[in-house]
Amino acid sequence: MILQALYNYYEAMRKMDRIAPLGQEVKPIGWVIVIREDGSFVRLKNLKDPNDNMGREYLVPIAEKRSGQRPPAQPFWDNRKYILGYEESTEGVSLCMNQFEDFKRAISEVANLYPDNACFKAVCRFYEHYRGAETPLPEDAHTERVFEEDWMTFQLQGDTELLATQEDAYDYAAQKTLASKIEGRCLITGERLPIARIHPRIKMPNAKPGTTLISFNDPSSQSYGKKQGSNAFVSTYASFTHTTALNNLLSNQQTRYSLGSLIYVFWNSDLDNPSINETFRTVTFEGIKNDDTQEQSDPDDEQPKRKSKSKKKAPDPTQYTYKVLEQFKAIRGNRGHGEHWDDTRQFYILGLTLNEGARISVKYWQQGTVSEIFDRVYQHLVDMNIISWDGFVDEENPPLRSLYNIVSTVSTVSTAPSSKKFQLNLIQSIVESILNGTPYPLTLQQACISRIPQILRQKSNKEKKGYKKRFDLCVAILKGCINRKARVYKHLKELDMALDKQNDNIAYLAGRLFAVLEQIQQASLGKGVNATIRDRFYASASTRPNMVMGRLIALSNHHLSKLRKEKPGLAVNLEKLLGEIFALIPAEAPTFPATFSLDEQSLFAVGYYHQKVDTYRKEETTNPTEETEQ
Repeated sequence: MILQALYNYYEAMRKMDRIAPLGQEVKPIGWVIVIREDGSFVRLKNLKDPNDNMGREYLVPIAEKRSGQRPPAQPFWDNRKYILGYEESTEGVSLCMNQFEDFKRAISEVANLYPDNACFKAVCRFYEHYRGAETPLPEDAHTERVFEEDWMTFQLQGDTELLATQEDAYDYAAQKTLASKIEGRCLITGERLPIARIHPRIKMPNAKPGTTLISFNDPSSQSYGKKQGSNAFVSTYASFTHTTALNNLLSNQQTRYSLGSLIYVFWNSDLDNPSINETFRTVTFEGIKNDDTQEQSDPDDEQPKRKSKSKKKAPDPTQYTYKVLEQFKAIRGNRGHGEHWDDTRQFYILGLTLNEGARISVKYWQQGTVSEIFDRVYQHLVDMNIISWDGFVDEENPPLRSLYNIVSTVSTVSTAPSSKKFQLNLIQSIVESILNGTPYPLTLQQACISRIPQILRQKSNKEKKGYKKRFDLCVAILKGCINRKARVYKHLKELDMALDKQNDNIAYLAGRLFAVLEQIQQASLGKGVNATIRDRFYASASTRPNMVMGRLIALSNHHLSKLRKEKPGLAVNLEKLLGEIFALIPAEAPTFPATFSLDEQSLFAVGYYHQKVDTYRKEETTNPTEETEQ
């Protein structure tokens, strides 16, 4: 189904003239050797952009796959090893006569097939004069500026076309692409066609080209005497189309997202509406831009951005969120959460990774209608929607939870970790749960539980910056974990966005109680405490409450005694709040279990967060100019 979907994408794009035709690909040509019809050298023309040092892009004959001890030459364009016959290193210039002779032989064979092509003949005559580094080009050619990775070609003086853009070159490449000694019924088209022995290369971002989606080792991979492409009958044409389609998707930032070693490509059947792809990328993977606490996508997937010296204020992330959500809702027909809608346009998501052996592995494949996929993404946003620290609640416009932020927050203490260290299985399982509408992985839930004590213990100014947002995200993830399990397994109650004063779950109440006990300590001792009960006891209180909570309640009695003398009004309010929580515990004296399960630890964290936010909102209302220590 994957190859069929890519084949259909190529055919649709081809009809719109928006993808490379048969036997062609886009290449950045950096240098052009201009020659006369007699083959004499005129000049070396530089096509590279001085800003990014990249060549000018042209449609050229597709490259032959290079493998083995002596990779083949490209007849119409290549690098300096093949065209000029040398390479440079720290040890000096060395000759590459094998590659040089291979290129001369290739262009000579093409010239014989197209005897009327003047440019092909002129290139052959050029090599009668030029014999590699032994007979260098004139000094004013400045060949020392030609780098190993630069692509080169030729041009006949007075012509507007390059050697690599000649119609004869395209014709030769198309015929060679379709050539095969084996015929069979293609698994993709269903027609009897020439079968591809090997398949074109896939250009994975930040990886050397040379890998394929379909490949067989030779001679180790043989079945019933069949070798290489004979093991899977894919025609030469279908092989070109699915490869070109995938390369097209991988080259477009709007249809690709990378995180660690995983690369996701996605597209929809409505090619005239690219906003569907863009919105899906932003909502599912990218999240809120201009967040000062996290990067929003894989740093390895983006071009490096120069730091601006301007102190211009960054755009408001909230406004950006609303703009994206408006696009998201427009695609969903402006329907609210839970409202039925039907969009039969197809949407595809393909997850790939590059193995150490330079082989592509398919890690994920999902096909469904736009309504199915977008409903599941919206449900993901709703599940992780929780009250913010400032008390903001918006059920219709949930915040965008970046996949990068989710994984980086639960993976490391650092606020800007390297995505290469992320667990591939964790990323993969999160994406699968979002797009399939299933419960989030237990590894994500466990990682959040482990990270929260680390976040709460952060002391330095660098770590404190944005720690509330990281704590907010961890708790939002845990809320989502509980609510998804509640819908599927029915043994849990779904959590509200804000404080639920009727929730009598013992773990939720324990979290609320712990937050109040912390507030009592801070009110009694002030902000100069080196280590609060949060710093010392949060981890044990959320896992082994019976060992800790009794001691903390006893300790709070001493703090309340002090508050009754110094701040009697506050002491009364806190005692009243304690009484409300104790009243929901089904026992005369508060008792707690010996241990909390993973779900109960999650409920503890959400209860603690809900109570903290409720307290914070009240203190901000009472003292709007005084920042409360949380």
